[in-house]
Order: sequence, then structure tokens, then C-alpha cells
Amino acid sequence: SLSVAAKMKEITAVATARRVKEEADKERKQAREQELREQRARQQHEQQKAEADAARAKEEQAAAAKAQVLNDPLLRGLHQRAKKNGYMADFMGVKRGACSKCKHCDVYLWRPVKLSS
Repeated sequence: SLSVAAKMKEITAVATARRVKEEADKERKQAREQELREQRARQQHEQQKAEADAARAKEEQAAAAKAQVLNDPLLRGLHQRAKKNGYMADFMGVKRGACSKCKHCDVYLWRPVKLSS
């Protein structure tokens, strides 16, 4: 009966050790998954912040370009006329909509300069 009791203790000890090991593995796995979730959240936050900064910089650049146009009296008049008509003709008489040079102006502004030909 002594050997049966010893075997039972051994079986119980093995089962307990296995259970403890499984619990520790489960805890490690959960901690690893939590760390990965936090890392993904940080990366997503950084990406959103970078996108917001880029959009803000683009808006500031567009505002600076528009301010530069509106500060020049000749260009201000041209801009107002182009906005009213919805277009401006270039030096060849072709109607143009949006500016293709800077991508910030809402209308094309041809600066009337003497052409050398």
C-alpha cells in the first residue's frame, strides 16, 4: 500500500507540474499578444500623426502660395477675374481650370509677360 501511495503522489506531482507549466505558457502567450497589440496601436498612432502632419504642411504650403498670389496687386485682380469666370485663358487663348504648376492654386494664373519670339 506504501508503493501505491508513493505512485499516487508521483502522479499528482507530475499532473501539478504539467498544469503549472501550461498556465505559465498561457500567461506568456497572453503577455506576448498584449505586447503585439500595444505595438500595433503605437505604430498606427504614429502613422496617423505623420499623415496629419503631412496634411497640415500641405495646407500651410497652399495657404502660403495663395497669400503670395493675393499680395501682388496684378495677380490679385487676375485671380479674382479667374475665380469669377471659373477659368483663365493662357497666352495662347486656351481656357485653363486648375493650376498645373504648383498644384495649390484653385485656378490657373497666367502672368502676362512680354513674350520673346
